[in-house]
Amino acid sequence: MRQAMNRSWLPADPELLERIQFAIEEGRYDDDVDALINEIKKDVSLFTYCLRRLSEMLEPRLSHQRTVHPMDLLREAGVKKLRGLLADSHKTLPLDRFHTLKSYQLNRMQESVTSARAAETLAEGLEIDGDVGYASALFRQIGLTMIAWNYPRLYTRAVAELDVEKTLDQVLDRVLGFSPLLLGVSLAREWHIIPEIRLALGDSHGLDTAKGNGLAEVERIGRSLHKICEVSEALARAQSGEKYPGARADWLTAKSEIERRLGKEGFRVLEEKIRDSCTHYAKAMPAMLRPKEASPLERISQPQTLEEKLKRNNFIRFCPPSARAELKSLYEKLEPDTIDKDNVRLLSSKLFPLVGFTRGCLYAYEPGEEQLVPRLAIGSSTIDEYETVKIDSEEVIAKVFRDGDTVYQEDAWDMNSHAKILSAYGDIQKVGVICVEVPQQLASLSEDQCTLMLKAFRQALMDVLKLS
Repeated sequence: MRQAMNRSWLPADPELLERIQFAIEEGRYDDDVDALINEIKKDVSLFTYCLRRLSEMLEPRLSHQRTVHPMDLLREAGVKKLRGLLADSHKTLPLDRFHTLKSYQLNRMQESVTSARAAETLAEGLEIDGDVGYASALFRQIGLTMIAWNYPRLYTRAVAELDVEKTLDQVLDRVLGFSPLLLGVSLAREWHIIPEIRLALGDSHGLDTAKGNGLAEVERIGRSLHKICEVSEALARAQSGEKYPGARADWLTAKSEIERRLGKEGFRVLEEKIRDSCTHYAKAMPAMLRPKEASPLERISQPQTLEEKLKRNNFIRFCPPSARAELKSLYEKLEPDTIDKDNVRLLSSKLFPLVGFTRGCLYAYEPGEEQLVPRLAIGSSTIDEYETVKIDSEEVIAKVFRDGDTVYQEDAWDMNSHAKILSAYGDIQKVGVICVEVPQQLASLSEDQCTLMLKAFRQALMDVLKLS
């Protein structure tokens, strides 16, 4: 599989590449190769491409025992050689494919850079070379990123199988027969990367390349980097556009550890660094799927007390007393970090109908197929009454999802048909659409009243699914 992926390296952002090349031609990096490397580090593809090419050039001069520090390899190459590599990158990198990447592929690349930048900053806080932290995290992520690019259907199926007890690595390990992490290990060995990074990947053979009295120190740094990378990966999952089970637990773990190591000010510095490095991936994301928050890392943990949970859903007050009581009972059942499917079924089968939404459907967005798929019928409806909708269609449900709207739809030409309310759900990133009919029993209510009640149930759904 690694040979197949070597033939199709990750696509780089052509606009970022063009900006870097323009800055080189202007001489901005003539006396500052580190500034050039910092720009290259923003793109997973460009960084690994340069490292790969330089390793290939160095191979004839490397003995079996010699290892290389990734950043030192780039620094020693200098601006002139990096300029040549970037000029030739179009021969290897599928630059024209970058703007056709799916959202989950861009999310994966963004997670890689987020994890690497976090590891870089945490390592510096522990007086470990930040460059080694950055490279360790990126090598740990490269297998997942390459699979998302080269085997998109396999990757999206694996993401769909995730639950709080399975990691993406574990699911793909079962499907592929080996862990994606091994791809990073394989590349680190092939490129003669220093033992500290190989130990961070879990490659115990990395110690074989360590020498002399420094063995214990190499092992200590490797263990520290392994822990740093785990925290950084938790942070990347928590702020990702993908909705990972256990994301809240990841967020609390990462935030607590980073603030303990760096303090609140250090956390803000890290936030800025990640935002700066990931801007080009966010811009490449389809507009309808871009996070609306300026700062994903500013997400606060979900409230713990019942009063705080209910306060988050300020639409509950627009529901009738019986529905308010049932929703309160539902919120009492919610456990942190756990998604109970029984609560979802309770919403669809009992609570929606309680206020009069006796028919409808919950649609889920499938990024691999770029369509909205009926997932759960509401009330007396059956799932086979609803059809899959392509995301780029002109149907109202697709428009609602793309715009993130709530729409009250009435057929003025058919007095016998029920009005409908459609609303996109998902907080940081939209994940689907709720569609409910407005039956005769709600005819006495205004359009606004019906819409506000639906928003109460939409928020309850997002809280049950840990989407807010």
